[in-house]
Amino acid sequence: MGIFVGLDMSVTHSGVAIKTGNKIRLEAIKTKVGKFETNIDRYDYIVKETMKLIPKGTKLVCIEDFFIPNTSSRFASAIQLIALGTLMRKALNDAGMYFIIVSPKQLKKFVTGTGSASKEFVIREASKWSSDIGKDDNKADALGFAMLADTIWKLRSGSKISKLSKKQIDIAQGVYDYRPCFNMPEVK
Repeated sequence: MGIFVGLDMSVTHSGVAIKTGNKIRLEAIKTKVGKFETNIDRYDYIVKETMKLIPKGTKLVCIEDFFIPNTSSRFASAIQLIALGTLMRKALNDAGMYFIIVSPKQLKKFVTGTGSASKEFVIREASKWSSDIGKDDNKADALGFAMLADTIWKLRSGSKISKLSKKQIDIAQGVYDYRPCFNMPEVK
């Protein structure tokens, strides 16, 4: 049994999922504009609170990759997420944690079977793993990342994978084979 973590980082409402065996813990880190002196202070707070939640002995963390905005009105949001995401990756790296960066499309495919799934569809499908999600898309994404981390670890170690479709297993293998992995030990 291992501990697997999924992170859906957001400047206002980050989702954190911790999977230990069959137990799932979902957390949200919420912040508001004006509570912090600078944006960097806000990002620092989110990263520190996230790191406090990640248990010692975590085997693997999956974290969402940066998104590329399709309109100029979303550039400011993208820049904030890139800054937060970079600080989060630095903290994971400095702690020596194994982590994989996963695209939003790959997460949606893993959770729902389609890379263009709506937030509502992701919530509905992720709720099959935990009813504690409610209507929180950040927790749903974080849980999908934690489940993906667990699946990747099992694939790497040759462990039995149950309750997932062949398509989900293939997606997990593709993530492991082609996405950026950090601090990952060689498989013996």
